Amino acid sequence: MSSGIRFRHLLGAFVVTLVALFADSLCGAQSKDRDLTELSLEDLMNVQVTSAAKREEKLSQTPAAIYVITGDDIRHSGVTTLADALRLAPGVQVSQISSNAWAVTIRGFGALYSNKLLVMIDGRSVYSPIFSGVLWNRQDTFLEDIDRIEVIRGPGASLWGSNAVNGVINIITKSAKETQGGLMTAAAGDHEKGFGGMRYGGSFAPDFHYRFYGKYFARNELTGSYGVNPHDNWNFGQGGVRADWQINNSDSITMEGEYYRGTPGPITNLLPLPPVPVSQSDASGGNGLVRWKHAFDGGSEMAWQLYYDRTYGPEFPFAQNADSFDVDFQHSIRLKDRHQVVWGGGVRRTMVRSHLGPGAAAFIDMSPNITLHLFSGFVQDEVTLVPDRVRLTAGIRLEDNEFTGVEAEPTLRLLYTPSSRQAFWAAVSRAARTPNISETDIREMITLPNIPIPLVLLPNPHPKSETVLAYEVGYRVMPKAKMSVDLTGFYNHYDHLSTNTPVLVPGLAPMGMAIEWGNGALGETYGAEMSATYIPWQRWKVHGSYSFFRGNWAPSRADETANSSFTPGTSPTHQFQIRSTLNLLRSVRMDTSFFYAGEWANATVPSYPRLDNTIEWDATRKVSFQFVVQNALQPRHVEFYSSNIMQPGEYVERSIYGKTTWHF
Repeated sequence: MSSGIRFRHLLGAFVVTLVALFADSLCGAQSKDRDLTELSLEDLMNVQVTSAAKREEKLSQTPAAIYVITGDDIRHSGVTTLADALRLAPGVQVSQISSNAWAVTIRGFGALYSNKLLVMIDGRSVYSPIFSGVLWNRQDTFLEDIDRIEVIRGPGASLWGSNAVNGVINIITKSAKETQGGLMTAAAGDHEKGFGGMRYGGSFAPDFHYRFYGKYFARNELTGSYGVNPHDNWNFGQGGVRADWQINNSDSITMEGEYYRGTPGPITNLLPLPPVPVSQSDASGGNGLVRWKHAFDGGSEMAWQLYYDRTYGPEFPFAQNADSFDVDFQHSIRLKDRHQVVWGGGVRRTMVRSHLGPGAAAFIDMSPNITLHLFSGFVQDEVTLVPDRVRLTAGIRLEDNEFTGVEAEPTLRLLYTPSSRQAFWAAVSRAARTPNISETDIREMITLPNIPIPLVLLPNPHPKSETVLAYEVGYRVMPKAKMSVDLTGFYNHYDHLSTNTPVLVPGLAPMGMAIEWGNGALGETYGAEMSATYIPWQRWKVHGSYSFFRGNWAPSRADETANSSFTPGTSPTHQFQIRSTLNLLRSVRMDTSFFYAGEWANATVPSYPRLDNTIEWDATRKVSFQFVVQNALQPRHVEFYSSNIMQPGEYVERSIYGKTTWHF
């Protein structure tokens, strides 16, 4: 980046700062949202979560390995993307691959498209039907609007469906009522060339609130692992609206919509494809959501949700449009004081339209139009066996998909709370990851290391769902008023894991050899996770976590020549983090986060430490400044290794930026 460009970004942020300070001197003071660090530890343990049971329940009484990243955690940590925000949760592996790509996973199987993790934004699924993963360079929102991120480690398929194999991430934004007034941010740095956004919230009536926002960022490319400039600098703009209408005491409606457009840069260096020109035209997309809730007398509740999502992506040698329509219904009802039943169902229709780019037709063959349907229904019953002591949860979800037909995904969970400050829980669950379009439709010419002749990758002729049978145990305790501890152990057995198998195809040029997608591997993973929070005194909070992970895989007897596409070795055996939040003065705060990722089990990525530090100064009640240093311990390190092309990811470099936030 030239000094002239950097100067213009810094000058812009400086001008916004001066305007904010001047406006603040003219306007009356306005208090900020309440910081969750002001709450007691007991209050934090009793935060209401919804992802584990599809209804509100206390975090401390949830029979699952769940962690909540609050909006304040995100704001004070200095992260600038949703993917990096997930580093704050224990047991989550976040590996930055390039300037615009991340591998995010839980309990193993990390990849560019980690396909055993379900991610939602306000209840809207954001996984790609093409790769079953998440395009993290498309999933963005105004970070200041996030209320919390609920992270469940372990299966959640009985409630949420396929792909919720190893975990569920639910990103929940604030209601429009909570974001009244205006907010503006502006920032500039070295890697973060410049970013900023604006939000404004108002109301048309006492019970009808709205907000709208816009944001933009420009980021520099990282350094290629072999010293080659990857040219993956990117810029994106996004805007959205939300409205919340409390019609009466029983009915409420939420409406949301977003649109984005930008140039995310190429990522084909992570795929086993021949080098071809990749379109640098803009990627774009948008979504709309409507949710209606109705509360009945007696405490039961019904909800309908309808959403539409559209994604256009030109980053690959083939450009694709994906349009998804989804209708979801659920009903929660209490029966005879001992049964809390949640049931519902949904229908999803996804249409994918593909167009081969210049030169791609020579090595890719795929259907131009594909339509997928997904039908689902679920029921879950929480039975109180002993009041305030023992609770049993049993549930099952049935899904009918285009590839494998009907899949059953049951769960059984037991919770024992001997006191208000401790809880024991255990669970056994089955979950499935259904096949995707890239495995079942695309036929392509691929290049592999040390093989001079390209091979043909064939689609799976008989696709099966990857399945897991998961066993979990956990213990949650608050031994003191200022300390909480959470322990989890797990064992997972996988069947029909995705594989690549060499096959001989007569008449196929050049040698008759090909690689075929299949489901010929078995696997097992096991490990433990621990997290603790300690508040030594009112102005200081410390959080720490540690995770241990091991896994094995092997071809099934029916397919002894298969090579697993995803191996447990793509995750570190050990991970830990320590985060400190310290209010130095009434208006000055310092947040320090130390992360350590051990060597990958297959030894392809060395261990690395990461230290991020944020100093925040509330200059007034409405204007604040942040100075952020990321990766402070070393100039650069590698976090990922691509098994597709036997190549490490790009270097994640030390970076700094300054940010101004103005409430008006």
